[in-house]
Amino acid sequence: MWVCGSCEEKRKTDRKNELDASAQARNQAAGAAFRERSVTDIAEVLARSTLRQYAAFVKTVSEITGGDIQVSMVPAFMFVLFAQSRIVLKGIFSSQLDGERVERIHDLLVRYSLAQLIHVTVRNSPPGVVTEPIDRVAMLSKITATYGRAAEALQQNTMILLKTLTQDPAKLVEAMIGFGVRQFFVPEVKFAELLISDKEKFASLLQCVLQILTSATSLQETTKLSIEAIATPVNRSIAVELPDSWLLRQTDPWFIYYDPSTPQYNLQITVQAVASDKSPLDVVRKTLTFNALDIEPEMLSPIRATAHYRIEGQEKGEAKDDYHWVVVEQHATQLRYALFTLSTLVGRADSNVTTDLVQSLHPRIQQAQFLM
Repeated sequence: MWVCGSCEEKRKTDRKNELDASAQARNQAAGAAFRERSVTDIAEVLARSTLRQYAAFVKTVSEITGGDIQVSMVPAFMFVLFAQSRIVLKGIFSSQLDGERVERIHDLLVRYSLAQLIHVTVRNSPPGVVTEPIDRVAMLSKITATYGRAAEALQQNTMILLKTLTQDPAKLVEAMIGFGVRQFFVPEVKFAELLISDKEKFASLLQCVLQILTSATSLQETTKLSIEAIATPVNRSIAVELPDSWLLRQTDPWFIYYDPSTPQYNLQITVQAVASDKSPLDVVRKTLTFNALDIEPEMLSPIRATAHYRIEGQEKGEAKDDYHWVVVEQHATQLRYALFTLSTLVGRADSNVTTDLVQSLHPRIQQAQFLM
């Protein structure tokens, strides 16, 4: 059957133009979506991805070695973070956002991720055991500086590694050893011995490390979708002035705020409005009596009463302190009621930081404005 060559070429050209226009429209839409997202929202998505990738790496290594060889936590975590910050982040936003904004996202991503590492790994001493107090603020600052130096070395070594493997894939073992793969495993001696005693297992571990780099490129698309799907919640029930670093992350059945760089804390807020003939002072007293607390409420104004108290408890077997503020305000025939709860994981928090945070929140909560 005869086919018109020029017609076929025109059809292919038109189709290509349609696909190019469609891709350009998608990129423009994605760019607009990214520009609408806050740097904190984007950094938080990437930090969560970092934690997932690190957990997957730890799990895979354990399955390969049966636990005889384990992941060296800090170097391995920094390597995963490097892949997220230098490959995923820069790959997604190289043409979508200005360089200054990308750097702000990068800095928050590093801060959020390393704060989570400290949160998971560092515990206060048990009661009765006298040790030097932990300073998590200083610890985060120090490990952030360490990561900065490590990332520069990883950048150079990664470029050499990928160049070597592109030129000669057969040089995998040599290239990975030069890359410094030993630092990601403990004991290092056992890992090195695998090169002679179990080449198959050794090769599997090398591929496991290499996968962190290769999978970072494929993660760009799924991360884009996660960022596009961000729906920043809004609190339309009560206004309270919190530090800029605290993010609203839940609205139902109550509001939850937290700072991704201090995951040992979160602030929950429950708000209600009910018809009642009782006074704000009566309602606050009832709350205190219900919790068996011998505390006198405070009148902030003729129509507004409050009380502040702490209750010790547990969460998943860990000691927890809940700092509560109850605020009740009269509005016509209604009573507006708010319960603020700062939940603190005691074993993962610095006591002086907790004290400062409670003192900082106290006047802010007393001045909270009902919006209902």
